[in-house]
Amino acid sequence: MAKPYELNIVPTYPGFAKGGRPAVPTDNSPVPVVPGTQWAEHPRNGWYPYVNGTGGAWTPILTSTGTQPSLGTTGISVGKFSLAANYFNADFYMEFGSGGGAGAGTGEYQIEGLPFSVDLDLDGTDRIRLPVGQIAMFDFDTGDQEIYSAIAISRTQLKIRSQGGTAVENTVPWSWAGGDSFRGRLSFPAVLLA
Repeated sequence: MAKPYELNIVPTYPGFAKGGRPAVPTDNSPVPVVPGTQWAEHPRNGWYPYVNGTGGAWTPILTSTGTQPSLGTTGISVGKFSLAANYFNADFYMEFGSGGGAGAGTGEYQIEGLPFSVDLDLDGTDRIRLPVGQIAMFDFDTGDQEIYSAIAISRTQLKIRSQGGTAVENTVPWSWAGGDSFRGRLSFPAVLLA
């Protein structure tokens, strides 16, 4: 089974199965590939065109409004994304390491390093402060889980907030330590970064 931040990439060729999914042979024969085209399977939202140059890996960056947090030398920060019809779709995973250099920092946590910026003015609507995804957070020591929203506070910065508006900080919803993690899924109208 794929991890939450992994997208399964499968080759496609002329002919599609019902529902628009790529037709995959059932007799284990080789799958012909249309050059430059693949489909990325998004676990929840179906299949997206994954054309060369419009998808791949990205590294989310955890920052703060105060002292910067550090995932440490054994920490993990990985993500996969696709861009389809100007919509950025991504899964990511960040985990505080238990090795040297890990620290929770201070202040409200933010996510930066997006490979595309949020289109805040689509159709004349100001989308700032609207949710652009969900983030599940896990406390390694207690097994607790919280699910908050990713909120666009600018074209390139996301904050993590509960439905009631509570911000994720170095001590909220718990004191962050080694093994604690974020798993997120984002989807928003995007514009290319200059």
